[in-house]
Amino acid sequence: MGEYYIFNKPRGPISARRDARHETVMDYFPEDKRDVLFPIGRLDRDTEGLMIVTDDGALAHRLMSPENKIAKTYYFVSVGTLTEEKRAELERGITINVSGGFTTAPATVKVDRVGVISDFSDLLSEREDKLLKKKPNTPATSGYVTVTEGKKHEVRLMLGYAGCRVVFLRRVSIAGLMLDRELELGKYRPLTKDELSLLK
Repeated sequence: MGEYYIFNKPRGPISARRDARHETVMDYFPEDKRDVLFPIGRLDRDTEGLMIVTDDGALAHRLMSPENKIAKTYYFVSVGTLTEEKRAELERGITINVSGGFTTAPATVKVDRVGVISDFSDLLSEREDKLLKKKPNTPATSGYVTVTEGKKHEVRLMLGYAGCRVVFLRRVSIAGLMLDRELELGKYRPLTKDELSLLK
C-alpha cells in the first residue's frame, strides 16, 4: 500500500521535489518523506489549490496521461469580461499561438460572478492588489474552467485569448476529487479510501 496525500498548495512554492533557489511543495513535508514522495503534475508558482502527493508512479501515470482525459477544474478571477461568444469558443477548443502553437481540447467554462475587481480583493496577491487598487471599478469575472489536458499555463492562456487576464487561480478538483475546504493553505492530510477510489 502506497502513501497518498491531498495537499493545499499556497502561492509561492514550485511543484518539484527539490530546487536550489526556490521553495518547493515538498518543503511542506517532513525531511524523511522528500525523497520518497512526489507531487503529481504541476501548478505554477502563482496558482494555489489541490495537489496529490504520493509514492505511486502508476497513479501518477494514470492521472497525467493525456489519453486518459482526466478532468481538472480551476476556479479563476480575471480582469475583463468573458462574453458568451468567447466562452462558447473556449468550450469548443481554440488555437493558442505560443510555444509552437497548440489547439486546446473542448473544455467546460462556467461564469460564477461578474462584478468589479474590488469585489475580489481578498483573493489577490499583494502585487495585484497594489496594481488594481488604483482602478477598483475595473470589470472582473470569476468562474470555473474544467480541462482534460495539462498544458503549461493552459487555463491562463485560454482566458487571455478571451480577453480576461487571470489574477487568481485555484485548482479545486482532479478526477472528481474535490479540494478539502477545511484544509488550510500549506497543509496536507492522507486521502481517505473513498477519495483514493475516485483517483484509481
